[in-house]
Amino acid sequence: MEKSKEYLAGHDCGLNGPNEKNCHYTLFSTPEKTADWERGKMDGEKDRLFKKPFAFQVEYIKDGELIKQRTRSRQWLTRLLDWQKRGVVSFIQIKNIYA
Repeated sequence: MEKSKEYLAGHDCGLNGPNEKNCHYTLFSTPEKTADWERGKMDGEKDRLFKKPFAFQVEYIKDGELIKQRTRSRQWLTRLLDWQKRGVVSFIQIKNIYA
């Protein structure tokens, strides 16, 4: 299935951040185009998170304490996101750290 230009622009925005080209107002001229762009942006954000970084810098709050650590394990990140859904942790910030 061929991807629309709105999807591709949204994906670029999610992957590389917003700019004048991937957030141009013409991409949002109809609700369908806006929905395509938003789907692309979500996919781009997922791709950015799971690029092959050197490591992840993770900060989260558990039992009222701010915990900061580095990890290379995507499996551990998945578990952490599951904890957030179940209310075990109240805040998560994940950053890619490249070599």
